[in-house]
Order: sequence, then structure tokens, then C-alpha cells
Amino acid sequence: MYPSTYLPTPPKSPQPEEQSKKPASSKNPIIFQAFEWHSAADHKHWQRLEKALPSLAAVGITHLWLPPGSKARDTQSNGYDIYDAYDLCEFDQKGTIPTKWGTKTDLMSLVTACREQGVGLIWDAILNHRAFADATEDVEVGNADYLMLENIDYTNPEVVAETLSWGKWITQQLGSFADRWCAELRKANGRELLCVGEFWNGDANVLTEWLGNMSPGFKLYDVPLMYRLARLSWGEDRDLRRVFEDTLVQRRPESAVTFIRIHDTQKGQDMDTPICEDFMPHAYSLLLHRRDGTLCVFFGDLYGIAGPCPKPPTCSGKLADLMLARQFDCIGWVRQGDVDHPDGWAIILSWTPESGPNDDPPLLCMDVGRQHAGKMWTDILEFEKNAVEITGDGIGRFVCLLDSMACFVNEAAAGRESFPGNFQSAFQELVE
Repeated sequence: MYPSTYLPTPPKSPQPEEQSKKPASSKNPIIFQAFEWHSAADHKHWQRLEKALPSLAAVGITHLWLPPGSKARDTQSNGYDIYDAYDLCEFDQKGTIPTKWGTKTDLMSLVTACREQGVGLIWDAILNHRAFADATEDVEVGNADYLMLENIDYTNPEVVAETLSWGKWITQQLGSFADRWCAELRKANGRELLCVGEFWNGDANVLTEWLGNMSPGFKLYDVPLMYRLARLSWGEDRDLRRVFEDTLVQRRPESAVTFIRIHDTQKGQDMDTPICEDFMPHAYSLLLHRRDGTLCVFFGDLYGIAGPCPKPPTCSGKLADLMLARQFDCIGWVRQGDVDHPDGWAIILSWTPESGPNDDPPLLCMDVGRQHAGKMWTDILEFEKNAVEITGDGIGRFVCLLDSMACFVNEAAAGRESFPGNFQSAFQELVE
């Protein structure tokens, strides 16, 4: 939004009694991509994830996106150059038993801990290719698909049958995958599976057309939204109010996995997509505190990035607090709460790269509901120091600093004492 002393009240949110008539999910889901490209290759990643699991679950993580854990080229490999999909770090192949991430014993221990914590698992299944075979079976050259690694031919019925068989096996191993395969796995396992695909295209029309050929439960990463956020952060797009236009989460919210960064877009990768660091709290708030879409949080944003382009945790170390706030059930918006989560919240964001030091701070009058009349609301992130008193009509006058943000909740809200949190972001130190 642009600096202003007053902006009109946004459309009212549904009242709690209206929201209670709608089907409610048990949580606001958050997927955590539990690795970055330069995670330590010391075979202790599974162990560290298990140590970190209680704190991750405490801030709202509902699913771990695990790295490819099958045997690949060598002990330094992240697993995308997959060699043997059936070797979950237990056989002596490619000069090693464990993978970069650890042993099968460690993996199974992590699986058990996730089950106990009620955290789901997403296995990064490499279905389109294999690599580093022990012998050459086909010397034919000429298909561009085979220039990097060896693509799998799904026109071969035996290949299709084998992939279906492996899918049933891996879900039985882990306890928790386009379309026929997912349907077969759901049928074989007798429960719902979260199936997410990566189709790297910035046109929401292309993504929705592709999803039209899939079953309703299939999801895709919202690449158009990620590009929109990047443009906003550098001032190439100007209007925060239009951030969700022509994105997958706008067109098909039930099919969208929203994200800011993943391992493919971190600095130094082929699809490196820079986002202004000062904008990261805004970007995560836009995704974390909206109802639509399933958010994916990147490991490097929560714990920091190693390797040749190191970075500390983003959002001034407050990303865990932003995630925790999601469990409470200028652009600004409110969530008034529902019967089970009555406290609600109000978010206000300011992003004007060309603003000056003498510009007025932004202010929004927002309707948080008459049930909150007379209550004092405070910013859980502590960016904004002043409390806001809600009027008898349920209106709050919310402010934040220029090019900043604030997340206001009732100061007496259940769980308010948890802020600021004390999240352990030194992931490497969890297991020495």
C-alpha cells in the first residue's frame, strides 16, 4: 500500500456464527521443506530432524517434505540423481550404505517420531529419471530428454506397473503420490494422501488446464504467485492489493501450495529467484495468515542457508513466531475467529520502496467484529509498540511503520504468552 493517514474499512469477515456452519479443518496446514541444497553431508540430517520435530510441530508444522532419501550418485548427493529407489540407505551401493541424509534406521526413527507427533510426511519421489547405472543397456542417442539423466519411459507397461508397485511399497515403508498412480496408492493404503506436483510455469492458465486433467485432490506449487512476490519485493509491481491476481491460489485455492522459496530457487541454483530480504516478513505474512492455499515454508528461511551463499534465518528471526500466529484462528485484513478459535487477528503491511523518512505511517481502520469490543490488541512481533483498543462497533485503528508490518491479536488471547517465541534455529547444533 502507499503511505496514507486513513484508508477505508475492508470488506467484513464472516461472523463466528457464520463460520461455524462451514466444515472446519483441524489445523491451518503448513508444509515444511525439511532441507536446503547445502545441508550438511554428514549423514545426520534424519537425526537432526527428529530432534527438531517437537519445536517444528509446536509452531504449526503439519507435514515434513523430506529430501529424496533413496540411494543416488554418492554420499554428497542430495538424491535427485537417483540410482536405486528401493535402497533407503540400507545397502552397500555406490561406495556407501547411508546417503547424505543418514541411515534407514535413522529414517525409520524419524518416521515413528512424526507419527507420534501427528506430523505427515511428503516423500520427494523422483519419478521421471534414473542415473549412474552400472552398465549401458541402450546406446541410442538423439532424444534431448536424455541429455542430463536417463528419463523413464512411461509408455512401457512394465515401467508403469513397476512404478505403481514402488509407490505402494514406499508408502508402506513411511506410513504415509500423475493421476492413476495417486489413485492406486490411495486405494492400496486405504487413506487419503497429500499429492503435490511441481510444474514450473508462471502462467496460472497453464497450471489450471493441467490440473483439469487430474483428480480433485492433486496440488501444484503456485509458481505464478512466487514470481509476483519477487516482483513486488523489488518494486517492479507496485500494488500489494493485487498480489493474488492471476495466481493459482486465486483460481483454484484448494489445489495451490504457496511458497516463497524452495531449494530450486535459492541463491546459486539454476532457478534462483531473488526476493528482497526486507520484504520477506511481508511475503510470509501474506501466505501464512490467509485462509486459502497450503503454505510451504523453506528450511533455509527458518534455519538459514549454508554453502557458498550463506544466509541467516529470514524475517529477522521471527518466522517461527509468524508460523505460530497461524494457529490463532497499506493492505490489511482480519480473521475474526470462529467458535473454536474466538480470538482472531489483524494484519497490516506497508511496502513502498520509494517512501521518504517524513512520510506518515500507514493506518487502517478494520472491522474485527463486535465480539472484540473494548479489548486491547497488540503486535505479537513487537514491531509496533502501541496497543490498539477495539471500539464498540468492533473497529480497530491499526498502524505499522513504513515498509514494515504488524500482526495484532487480543492481548488476552489464548497462547498470547507464547510470544515472542524461543525457537532453536541452530539446526546443525541439534546433533554434533
